[in-house]
Amino acid sequence: PGAPRGSVLTALVAALLEGVVDLVIGESHGAAWRGVFGRWGGRDGATTNHSLPDNIVDILVDVRATTPGNAGANGMHAWHAGSNAALAKALGLIGAPLILLAGILHETPIDFGSFAAEYGFQGPVNQMLDSISDLGANVFGLATGYLLPRGMAVDVAIRVGNHIPGPGDPDPRFGGRGAYNGNPTQAWGQYP
Repeated sequence: PGAPRGSVLTALVAALLEGVVDLVIGESHGAAWRGVFGRWGGRDGATTNHSLPDNIVDILVDVRATTPGNAGANGMHAWHAGSNAALAKALGLIGAPLILLAGILHETPIDFGSFAAEYGFQGPVNQMLDSISDLGANVFGLATGYLLPRGMAVDVAIRVGNHIPGPGDPDPRFGGRGAYNGNPTQAWGQYP
């Protein structure tokens, strides 16, 4: 006639506890944290020349592969939001300060490769505006990652993040038209 009432309740409690554990330390009982102690530096990250753990690079590369081709039109906010949603799922709430810090550092000369490319392709005004909107996309992605289930979080973050306004990224690697022309207004209005 069905499962005994006690086993249904036990399964429900176990699923709830597993969900809480994953929310706090990350999916699969903190599997991404164990990878941090694994291999580092096997390859560059998705946009940086700094060494990252390979399992974190895998997350960034996977999100980049699902980012729409027109994401550069407003500063790659789809990638920023999607990456942060995926990292929130992988690293849990205890990873939030590190994810936020990494996002801030990515917008500074500490991540020189990315910083120099954005400065060269966007100019100083748009780089500053893009950095501010990138950080907004990061926070949106984190919130999405913590509030929505895995199957939805990254997809929603990418789709909505792709409409967060900001100057375009004219870097040809992201579908842009090339180098900064000295007119900051020409980088706007390219939204997908």
